Amino acid sequence: MGRSVIELEANAEKFWPKQLAEREKSTSIIPMLIESQEKFIGVLYVADASPDAWMSVLKATTDMPYNLFLKHLMVLSDVGGEKLQRFRTNINVFFPDGNMHYVWRDNKYLYRFNSLDKVKKWTNTLLGADGKELLVPKQFQPVYEDVAMFLMHAGASIDSSIPDDVLEKCMLGTLLGRKKELDTFVRQRYIHVSRITGGATSNAMGQLCQSYVREFLPDIPHIKS
Repeated sequence: MGRSVIELEANAEKFWPKQLAEREKSTSIIPMLIESQEKFIGVLYVADASPDAWMSVLKATTDMPYNLFLKHLMVLSDVGGEKLQRFRTNINVFFPDGNMHYVWRDNKYLYRFNSLDKVKKWTNTLLGADGKELLVPKQFQPVYEDVAMFLMHAGASIDSSIPDDVLEKCMLGTLLGRKKELDTFVRQRYIHVSRITGGATSNAMGQLCQSYVREFLPDIPHIKS
């Protein structure tokens, strides 16, 4: 016979168990973002020769893998995994010829996307940009450059089909080389936990809870097979 509601109430875990809290610490993205904040700002600060100069700087930088760099851009742009995938789904509408035409420091530029034919999705899992995937450093792939250039410069695009959501969020490229503005923007952005990091934490805790229950159930005698 099962337990009554009163018995369940008396024995239930009402807060995250210590075991789960400890596991969550090992997968949380927030400490990683804070620890790498200065280096991220440094990459954008010295990358002022051209709108894509950040690529050369990033390649010459240690302890800043491409997926971590991309996660910083996603958080600062307030573009989570679901929204990023929606942008990817419509990218051929935004840029019918596969080129992004945009303005940087009063000059017009063209960026040719390099991975659209091969990479059909911009998901957190594919990009290694969430949870445990973020703990595994990723080497350069053309998709990282494509996503980063989109997040940095799509807001300055002069292509006619760009939605307001992109124009408002994907503007970080305007701050390249401007250390004071970059520093202020980044630090203000990280004062509060954004919806992206908050969602990632909740998702991670939910997955950890499922794993914890699966590990616990076999130890209950009547559930053993």
